[in-house]
Amino acid sequence: MSMSTVICPSCNQPSHLRRSHRDCLNNPRRLATRAQNEAVFIEERERHANIEVESESVNSVEESAVQSDEPRCHSCGEYGHSRRSNRTCHLNPANNGNELDNENTNISVNKNCARISRNIIPERHSLGRMDQQCSHCHAYMWIEERASHSSVRNPVSNLCCHQGRVQLPQLRRTPVEISTLLRGSGDRSNEFHKNIRAYNSALSFTSLGVNVDQSVANSRNGAYNFRIHSAVHHHIGSLFPNNNTATPAFAQIYVHDPTTELQNRQAIAGTSLNAETLQQLQNIMHRVNPFVQSFKQMAEISCNGELESVQMIIRAEGTPDARRYNRPTESEIGVLIVENNGESVSNRDIVVRTRSDSLQHINEVHRHYDALHYVLIFPEGDEGWAIMSRSNNETITVMQWYKYRFMFRGNNDENELHYFGKLSQQYIVDMYAKMESNRLLYIRLNQSRLRSDLYSNVADAVLLGDNDMSNVGCRYILPSSFSGSPRHMQQLYQDAMSIVRRFRKPDLFITFTCNPSWPEIQNALLPGQSAPDRPDITSRIFRLKLKQLMHDLTKDMVLGTVVGHVHTVKFQKRGLPHAHILLILASEDKPLTQEQCDDIVSAELPDAQLYPSARATVVRHIIHGPCGLLNPTSVCMDAGACKKRYPKQFTPETVLNKDGYPAYRRRNNQDTIVKQRVTLDNRWVVPHNVYLCAKYDAHINVEICTSIHSVKYVYKYVYKGHDRASLEMTQHHPRQNNDNARNNNDEFDEIRSYLDARYVSASEGCWHFFSFNLHQEFLNHQRLAVHLPDEQYVQFNEEENPIIVTDRAHETTLTAWFLINAEDAAARAVLYPNFPENYVFVKFTQCWKIREHGHGGTIGRIYAVSPCDVEKYHL
Repeated sequence: MSMSTVICPSCNQPSHLRRSHRDCLNNPRRLATRAQNEAVFIEERERHANIEVESESVNSVEESAVQSDEPRCHSCGEYGHSRRSNRTCHLNPANNGNELDNENTNISVNKNCARISRNIIPERHSLGRMDQQCSHCHAYMWIEERASHSSVRNPVSNLCCHQGRVQLPQLRRTPVEISTLLRGSGDRSNEFHKNIRAYNSALSFTSLGVNVDQSVANSRNGAYNFRIHSAVHHHIGSLFPNNNTATPAFAQIYVHDPTTELQNRQAIAGTSLNAETLQQLQNIMHRVNPFVQSFKQMAEISCNGELESVQMIIRAEGTPDARRYNRPTESEIGVLIVENNGESVSNRDIVVRTRSDSLQHINEVHRHYDALHYVLIFPEGDEGWAIMSRSNNETITVMQWYKYRFMFRGNNDENELHYFGKLSQQYIVDMYAKMESNRLLYIRLNQSRLRSDLYSNVADAVLLGDNDMSNVGCRYILPSSFSGSPRHMQQLYQDAMSIVRRFRKPDLFITFTCNPSWPEIQNALLPGQSAPDRPDITSRIFRLKLKQLMHDLTKDMVLGTVVGHVHTVKFQKRGLPHAHILLILASEDKPLTQEQCDDIVSAELPDAQLYPSARATVVRHIIHGPCGLLNPTSVCMDAGACKKRYPKQFTPETVLNKDGYPAYRRRNNQDTIVKQRVTLDNRWVVPHNVYLCAKYDAHINVEICTSIHSVKYVYKYVYKGHDRASLEMTQHHPRQNNDNARNNNDEFDEIRSYLDARYVSASEGCWHFFSFNLHQEFLNHQRLAVHLPDEQYVQFNEEENPIIVTDRAHETTLTAWFLINAEDAAARAVLYPNFPENYVFVKFTQCWKIREHGHGGTIGRIYAVSPCDVEKYHL
């Protein structure tokens, strides 16, 4: 407790100094009030003990009981205290001890309750309706999404406006004609929704360069999912085609022959669009879009010969400009129409020339990057995020900007961003690609500044008089700090394996998949929508469900005491999120026998009488197939056989397999169900836990890990990273010495390799925008250095003095461990990998210090060493 904390000498509680304070438990006035209320309550209870009363009388008694002179807390809403700092408030951070006691009480009740032998049938988990509103920006949310310190009556959240710190201008109202098409249910509206991406492309000013995964950009084998492969680029051409006989495209169509405008747009779309709908949308653009007016004016100036050569500059950071060629609307969007070479241009500005052979790349940080392509969403040219965007005198990040935009505010939003279906999916993916490109650009631009090298190489440079630090060190390409990079995933894998080293193999492998039919998702959809139309909703709901599931597993311990766990979130090809969870149970709860395995995992249809809700879930979500001869076109088929090896064989009892998962009990009890007009039995049931299926109504595959040989496979599967395309292999020459490093210019570009290989869907984009965790682990890790003498890595800026770099590079976790072992006899009894369990490494002083509060929930993990590095490997 800090020295500034005040303590009441009467009740020994913080936040007040005297017994006369209203929050003091020993305040005579408070005690008198409580005694009086208790007396009234007892008197009323005795008076009505033997009297049958009408419902109206009961209600009046309850209302009178609530009314009292006691204060009411504004945070938790309970009576008896007025502030969150009071010791009786359950939201008081100081009440960790009381919360821990409550948790321990719940554990005694809930522990192992998901085991079949307990025969407990839970209620369906429900988050209720999305009926809470942020008190700052009025975004709708579930009460579980509020910030931990906010109250139920006045909820605020970091999902929307960062608790009022981000305030963006309201988007302009969607034109009535577009709104009618979006909200309608007739044939014309259905056709518009089906081809909405094509309509937008036909009317946009810029082209979209991206590889779309066509295997899921359809509704043939499941829900439509816009999923991209590699980087995203927006390009814009010249005002007129360079060749007079060429067909105009994109922005050129607006200033070309009006009689062929509709025909040219049909050619751009690549599919047959409704001519009446396309004509109506085209008229809207001519009427309200400011860029159409700018292009028309530029064409008029060019054709009239007012200027010998003309170009249009769309400023990245526009300010009103009163040049004589600018109309007011053009000034507002930062458009300048000037003579060629008559205006300075930044590398982020868009320059449209009269005629040109080449296309110009639109910089992702340009404020009109969004409006120039997504003309149906922003027909009046609303600005998107720019590098200088600010709110309340603070710079707004790209994540904060789009997080704010993607939140639903009901009638407070005049723009119907959430109604655009497939186009909304594309917009979300595009904006996430923008955010990621911005981060990768920062890494690329700082390659020459952030360097690392062995301490000995830096010291050698000092001895040789080489003070140019740009000649020392190898570049960081794509560091482990970048989420999703190969180094990052490998680092997480090594962290997870250190838990195995500490607690041995995992016992349970659980896969939890989002159910798009959850009531919470269906209730949050707008009229006429399905779950794929709202990746923001599916991501938010799955995150809350996963949070509750992890609480059940790790806090309530429904399957047993969990001593270590890891989980990671991934996204299916069709876009839905799912989580892989690995649990390590305490020795007394490990499933080591057939009976213990059957108590946790079932591979049979649940009894319809005993477990009706669990059976309904299994029939909907936990049945594999049908496949094989019953359905040869199933997605699981490979070379004429099921990749998952279904149907399984009937097994009268569970057989523990030493090489992987057990052969679970699948009795031939004549219990069957009908799916896709095919009768299926226990051989088609995916292993599951009855309790979890009954509670969460989703695909929850539960497997028991019986062999240590399966550990690496399972952990590598969990941490294999984002979906990747095949990569072209490039020979990479490892650095042999410092001179070779300086002469080796043929370096492998990991940033480009990452962009070319990654796949991104709308659900994943929303997950990143909302800053949800992709992985979590327990216990925490202290990464421990391992190196030979004077070969520790040091980080430095190329402009730094090498002498200063060498001065601060002496101590690492390893060298500091050697020092404390020389001084502390107790430290010598603790192995280096186990040292963080009893000691903490203080970075400021670069030394180890004994933990004052016992085990800190932290274990050590030595950085991996390749066997090729013989001396270090055998250290």
